[in-house]
Amino acid sequence: MKLSDFSFHEADVVDLRQDGNRVILVLDGVKSAKNDYYMHLNFCDVMRLHIDSFPMQKIGMFYESGEVLRLSQRREGEFEFFMEWTDFAKHTQTTKYYEIKCSSLQMDFHQKTT
Repeated sequence: MKLSDFSFHEADVVDLRQDGNRVILVLDGVKSAKNDYYMHLNFCDVMRLHIDSFPMQKIGMFYESGEVLRLSQRREGEFEFFMEWTDFAKHTQTTKYYEIKCSSLQMDFHQKTT
C-alpha cells in the first residue's frame, strides 16, 4: 500500500519527534477503504523542514493532543500536512502547517482490531 491509499483526516497524533535527521510521526486512526490503522511514518534524511512556512531545525508535539487535518505527498520526497493541536488545560487550539523534504518515506502500519 502507498500513502495515497490512506485517509489521514482526523487521525490522532500519538507522537511527533525528531531522531537525528529523521522525523517520526506516529498516528492512530488512519483509515483505508475497509480498515483502521495504527501507523508509523519515518521521513528519512530530512533536507528541509518548515512549520507555517518558516524553516525549523527541530520538530515535536506542539500541545499534548494533536489531530491530522490533511496529510499528502506533493511530489517525490516532498510532503505536507496540517495538524490541529489542542491544550485542554488552557482551552487553546492552534493549527500548524508542516512541509518536509526528505530522501524517502518508510511506512509501518498495523490494522486495528475491534
